[in-house]
Amino acid sequence: MAVVWFGAASFCRAQVPMLYSSPSGTKVNNYTGVLGAEFQTGSSNVVVTHLGFFSTNGVTGLTTSHQVALFNASLASPTIVGQVVVPAGMAADWYTNNSNTWGFYYEHLDPPLMLASNTTYIIGGMAGNGDGDTWEQTTTPTWNTAYIGTSGNRHAVYGPGNNTWPPTGFSVNGTNNTYGVPNLANIPVGPAYVGVQTTNISISAGQTLTVIGFASGAPTISFQWYLNSLSNPLQNQTNANLVIPNSTALNSGIYFLTASNSLGGEQSAQVFVSVTAFPVVITQQPTNLTVFQNYQANFYCVATGTPPISYQWSGNGVPITGATRTNYSLTASLSNNGEVYSCFVSNYISGVPYTAVSSNTTLTVIPNLALPQEILHGYNTNLSNNNFSGMVGGQFTVGSVPVTVTHLGYFAPVSQYTASNTCSLIQSHRVGIFNAGGTTLLGYVTVPAGSGTVIGGYIWAPLNPPLVLSNNTQYLLATETSSGVDPWGNTYIVPDLNPYFASSCDATYWGAGWPGGGVSGAYGGQMYSAPNLAILAPTAPSGFILPTNVVVYAGQNATLTAYVGGAPPVTLQWYTNGVPLADQTNLTLTLTNLTVSNSSSNYYVIVNSPGGSIQSGYGAVTVIPDMPTIVQDVQPQQVFIYQTVQFSAVAGGEPPLSYQWEFNSAPIAGATNSTLTLSGVTAANAGNYQLIVSNNAGMTNSSIASLSVQIPYTSGSYPSAVMGTNLLLYYPLNDVASGTATNWGSVGFAYSGTYVGACSPVAGPTNINLGDNDTAVSLDGISSYVSLPPLTNSLGTPSVVVSNITVAAWVYDSYPNAPSFGQVQNASIFSQRSTSVFGLAVNPDPNNGADSLRYTWNGTGFNNFSGLDLPTNQWAFVAMVISPTNSALYLQGGNGLQSTNFASTNPSGVFAGKSYIGWDSAGGNGGRLWQGPIASVMVFNQALTPDAIAALYYGIPTSAELTISPLGHNLQVTWATGTLLESTNLLGPWVPTIGATNGTYVLTPSGAMKFYRVQLQ
Repeated sequence: MAVVWFGAASFCRAQVPMLYSSPSGTKVNNYTGVLGAEFQTGSSNVVVTHLGFFSTNGVTGLTTSHQVALFNASLASPTIVGQVVVPAGMAADWYTNNSNTWGFYYEHLDPPLMLASNTTYIIGGMAGNGDGDTWEQTTTPTWNTAYIGTSGNRHAVYGPGNNTWPPTGFSVNGTNNTYGVPNLANIPVGPAYVGVQTTNISISAGQTLTVIGFASGAPTISFQWYLNSLSNPLQNQTNANLVIPNSTALNSGIYFLTASNSLGGEQSAQVFVSVTAFPVVITQQPTNLTVFQNYQANFYCVATGTPPISYQWSGNGVPITGATRTNYSLTASLSNNGEVYSCFVSNYISGVPYTAVSSNTTLTVIPNLALPQEILHGYNTNLSNNNFSGMVGGQFTVGSVPVTVTHLGYFAPVSQYTASNTCSLIQSHRVGIFNAGGTTLLGYVTVPAGSGTVIGGYIWAPLNPPLVLSNNTQYLLATETSSGVDPWGNTYIVPDLNPYFASSCDATYWGAGWPGGGVSGAYGGQMYSAPNLAILAPTAPSGFILPTNVVVYAGQNATLTAYVGGAPPVTLQWYTNGVPLADQTNLTLTLTNLTVSNSSSNYYVIVNSPGGSIQSGYGAVTVIPDMPTIVQDVQPQQVFIYQTVQFSAVAGGEPPLSYQWEFNSAPIAGATNSTLTLSGVTAANAGNYQLIVSNNAGMTNSSIASLSVQIPYTSGSYPSAVMGTNLLLYYPLNDVASGTATNWGSVGFAYSGTYVGACSPVAGPTNINLGDNDTAVSLDGISSYVSLPPLTNSLGTPSVVVSNITVAAWVYDSYPNAPSFGQVQNASIFSQRSTSVFGLAVNPDPNNGADSLRYTWNGTGFNNFSGLDLPTNQWAFVAMVISPTNSALYLQGGNGLQSTNFASTNPSGVFAGKSYIGWDSAGGNGGRLWQGPIASVMVFNQALTPDAIAALYYGIPTSAELTISPLGHNLQVTWATGTLLESTNLLGPWVPTIGATNGTYVLTPSGAMKFYRVQLQ
């Protein structure tokens, strides 16, 4: 129904909900054909009432009439969904614009259209070259989200360059753009026009009958549903949608909807409704199948009954995910041989389920190694072109799995067929596969001139060897063409791109001759059909081996792969040197743990099929001797005198391996194993050790590992006085130049520290014998400190727990007027800050500002005032002693031992991270740093007594000596004072010697090594 209700379209220059904004750029009028856009709707259905054509003339209107239509999403074969003719002049329903200058003339759709959600459509309008109605070239507009989803296809499209309506196809030109020619809108004007979403509905009894209707026109619109005739309006069905719950067979019939407003109305198309109540019945049972390996197996089951009917296929009694259609297909492998399939079907009638199960069907798979025939795309006989010399074809992108290509082909011109399946080419044509840019040729064939067999519209030649194309990778397929010779298929939208080979394609050309060297064009979704590629299954078999040459080291594995083709069934057998390899009948040959004797240049396969047998070319495996390598290198070691040392390394390479240890570059007699053990080392064993490994292929050597033999401090030195059983850590700090703060405590050298920053050696305390040299470390108070590694327990966990502890050190405070000229607040002597927080530091005395001792244990105690102020410009001995019930600080500056006790409940502390000498990490960079000298830092796993603290200050008397001398067949140990201790290891544990009294002890020598020392305090 058409109602003219206004005199001129220019009457209404208004904003309306259009697909996209009006174009505002340069206009042209230079093309005859259909132009427009491909777009995808959003998540909701949307109603379209008008289609429009662009015009810059709001005064006199369009010069000529224009067809505008909505099409389905098929670029290759578009089908009209709805169309209008926008009349010349100003006779259209509506004119709208964004700029009050340019806009669209709209004509109503009768009936209006409802576009389905998440669906792709094409809108196109017929333009005429020079017809006076200008339009805009491709533009990126503002899209209306009422029509467009947040994602999906949006592309400018164009049809063939002619005035054929409707167009035979569309080509894509760009992304997120459109030609500024057609548009669509929902305009609430004019009389009521009515539509329905569907015209055929079949449902099961008991379901809700729903028919969606819609209308356009000026408000207000009234609706009425009818059954079978206008004389039977349905009560209470006066909305756009018809809803009848719990339907029965009586609700079957022909429904239609009327819509009207004050300007007029109309009746919708008829909707045929069938409400049925037929239980499901299987009318076609699946049958047993026998297929070749690698070929498709297709099972079918057909059922009738009230829709919807549900299908579920099972294999060996187990439901197959996603197999819910009337047919089930799979690519047969040998593992599928003997599997039993069936189909379960069901429907519902008035809420009651009905089911049926098909008969069982068995799949038999015949062994076959060749792939079935696959061709990239079909043969388009409607195109012909031979006016271009150069390279044509197209780019294509391989899908998610690698693919094999066995043949390349050239287009068989229809005019040159000599029989139904033969065609004669005037000249030869090279066809190749290149990288995506066309710069690297990966493989090619020459399709020869003369008569050739046609398969799928192409004349083919085999690739030798076949090509395996990587997944998710773009390639170029191209062939050489000559103007006026062997007509070939021009570019066209490919409707049948084979997903086995490709997920997408675009047509390309290049003006240079073979082998090209680049690409131009890239027309989306299209191909120049002159070249093609395929897997073919010819009668005669073929076989190839890739790679043709494999080089491995002895002991490694090598893999050769056969590629075979031919009519099924195709089988093979691997050979080498004319001898068949037992049980090697698969495409892949894997040779394991190879030796040099496995080298061979003539591995091959013999391929068999009903069309005959053929031997492949040779594949070579070269096994080269494996030279030795060091897998786990030797490590340097530092031990005490008389201990046992073991060096070891792990080597790999072709056996047998030979070993030779060297000491200071000289071979060690008899040291021909991967492990070297040295017992009772002395200073003479200190030096460099290295392992030489050799085999028939060559030799290699380990790194050089040094052995350092430490001799304990002699009697009479200060260190000998502090090295007791419970001494965990002892850092004399007299080795600044080495960069390593050696730990002489019981946990060993592994816990030696690192000097950080500007550390420098200075003279140590003068009243004691510090040992090897009387030096200490001086810290600059800016960036220098000593970093100590985390302690570990017996399980290697970074955590040592102490319930009684003594931290002691010698310090030198040379700044008398803290805090202005003394140490910074919380200047640390020793700190541990990880799981537990504890340490020894100084803080300004609140009475006089002097540097006063303070302690922290498990994050508490730091506010306790000790009153122990460090003397200035001299060495002082300080200590912190923690027990479960008491905390004590000690200071000895030459005027007697001073102490302060704090009764407290102290939980155990944990060494769970790095400790520091001269820095508390809570101070950050530059904070809580000690400035000045520190010497002999000690940590005891024991709460020392005041007498023991005093003894550590005075050291050991120089006259105290331990003497061992012969006494007949025995040995006599004498000492002046103290308690004799013994141990079987220099690092302890030390225990009192039983029977040693009054400074004399006699012992009988034995084969076991034993150490003795005297504890003076």
